[in-house]
Amino acid sequence: MILSKAHAARLLVLFSLTVLVCFGGVVTVSEPVAAQEGLSINNSVPNKPTVGEPTSISTEVTVPEMLGTVESELTVTLYIDGERAASKSLSVEDGTTTSVNFTHTFETSGETTVEAEGAITFLKQDYDQTISTTVDVQRPPSMEGAAFAVPESLEDEVNNYRENVSTELDANAFVLATKDELYVVFTQSEPTKGTAVVEGIVLDRNISEGNLTLGGIAATNVSFNRTGSEASVQQVANNSPQYRMDLVRIDAHYRRISSLTDPDRGKNITLSTTSGILVEDPRNARSFFQNVGNEARAASRNRSTDQLNATLSDPRTTHLHTFSFDTEFWASANATVDAIVLDPQSAARRFVEEYDRSDTAYSEGGGPILYVVNETFRPRSMENVSRVKSQSESLDGDVVETEVRLYQERISAQETLEHYTGCSEDKLEIQTPSGPVCLNVVQDVLLHGGVAWNDLPQTREDVLLVLGVSSRHQDAPAEFEQGRYRIEGEVVSTSRINESLPEASALVIYDMEQVGEIDYEAVANETRTLIENQTSKFTTHLHQQINGTNSTESEDSTGTHESGVSQAVYDTVAGNDGELDRGDSLSMVQSYIYDEQINGVALSRSDVLNLIRYYISQ
Repeated sequence: MILSKAHAARLLVLFSLTVLVCFGGVVTVSEPVAAQEGLSINNSVPNKPTVGEPTSISTEVTVPEMLGTVESELTVTLYIDGERAASKSLSVEDGTTTSVNFTHTFETSGETTVEAEGAITFLKQDYDQTISTTVDVQRPPSMEGAAFAVPESLEDEVNNYRENVSTELDANAFVLATKDELYVVFTQSEPTKGTAVVEGIVLDRNISEGNLTLGGIAATNVSFNRTGSEASVQQVANNSPQYRMDLVRIDAHYRRISSLTDPDRGKNITLSTTSGILVEDPRNARSFFQNVGNEARAASRNRSTDQLNATLSDPRTTHLHTFSFDTEFWASANATVDAIVLDPQSAARRFVEEYDRSDTAYSEGGGPILYVVNETFRPRSMENVSRVKSQSESLDGDVVETEVRLYQERISAQETLEHYTGCSEDKLEIQTPSGPVCLNVVQDVLLHGGVAWNDLPQTREDVLLVLGVSSRHQDAPAEFEQGRYRIEGEVVSTSRINESLPEASALVIYDMEQVGEIDYEAVANETRTLIENQTSKFTTHLHQQINGTNSTESEDSTGTHESGVSQAVYDTVAGNDGELDRGDSLSMVQSYIYDEQINGVALSRSDVLNLIRYYISQ
């Protein structure tokens, strides 16, 4: 019979003890003796773990068996590609087998070495063993779709979700709309509009909001794309199923209007909505910006698909409807537009319809809507205001970009309509057959009117009239501001804005960004008076249009004075000489403050403001 070394060693020890006992000797064992040579170790790792997903790794260690029962501390250490990832220590008895479990999240894909090392010391004898395994770490499944900003009304739900899941989630989030599903994606990346490819772990909890259910994704990698593949209006309109959820780039005439949903009730959550059309045949902007105050009034009072269609669409021309949740300026010019084609059955379309508070995201006959992620009007760079004015004839209809000093009045159509009627200052009075009714106006459009210059102006020829319509937020009927701005806009003649304005050139704002301040108080009084008078003459027409009066009606049969008030009110305030002077204006303001009538005529806030503007403009 052949004995193993371990067996032979054990027999030799036993024989020695027997002899010593037999001869009455004292047996002293100074340290344990191993019954086996070393540690035995095995590692259990999934063959194809996934990046970003917690992976269980189990290490099984069998320690040497000693003569007698001995206990010591076993340390098991996990290494990933040679880097120490985790370690655990526990007390074990000799000869036992122990499982140690680790959880590791792989951060990169590809072949990865997973090592486990076991180490134990029985008194003065060290035992250790290492086992190495190579695994192929997989990239997580990817999803692709349209990326939207998280709506303000959904932010509380998203924050609650982040706090109530076991996984630690990144601070940034956006909504991903695939062809069929909606998700809130939590990511380290800064979200942007466009198509998004998302790799990550789909979480086991959902978010419910209104009629929508959104899943959650803890993203490990996100990439965004804002540049589409070339296409035409005709191609997309005639073959929309072929372009479902595609990001396309279209060169066409782009006409858009933007408004703000501002309910002034409840949580007072605001949301901008920009709707438009793309057509291949350029359209003249004359009808679009002619008397734009009237359009702003209509957009605030009756923002609907019918009103939108009347403003934007031409049923004789093939066109595509566009949409975004961006705060924009109204525009009408040739542009390059990158947009995602959303068909009526897509999850993205359901998301848009849920959060479109203006109810204007639509298309005729169940056609597609294009979700705009980027646009450029390809502006010409102009050095200054003087260059624009000197070349205004050749630039007419062109989009330019320039940096200017600007003084502007911003007029809220919503606040103006609500403040100057017989109702309270947050409701609009509507006349009905049964009498006046007070309604809350929830849509707002902001008109921008002012003058721009570079060198301090000496005459009105040194300033450029500036007009814009946007969905920016404002809680007052009118506000004034000054500063240095980069403006992108279309050069037009004033006749295309209002035929009653003196013939001159103007810049219609398509985009505007403040780039600095100006010390307006340091400007000479004469210059400030010139700037403010020119602005007032311009914006008076906008106020009159919003209020429903016509600036071209001057002392006509309707009884409306050119100031925008009734002829009776003007005659009462101006007195017998028919001229509105400083004294008349001060008396008017005092009477209004103390709620007094002037010769039996009551003054409204609208009357006072219109007459003050008229006095300043004279």
